[in-house]
Amino acid sequence: MSNQKPPYRIAFRKGGQLIIELDCYALPSKGDVVTLDDWDYLVDRRQFHDLTEAQQVVSIEVITL
Repeated sequence: MSNQKPPYRIAFRKGGQLIIELDCYALPSKGDVVTLDDWDYLVDRRQFHDLTEAQQVVSIEVITL
């Protein structure tokens, strides 16, 4: 991937509570469940501070296009 800023920004939520906001390269559907297999496709995994934080992610919300 280039150094260009990812085109999307999404919020990862669990039970309506914001876990983390990340820039992403692919646009997921609102309310989609994010699995381990989705992470590399959607976001740069290094944006997560640790695996525990990433494991809390169960849903996503599109913030910007």
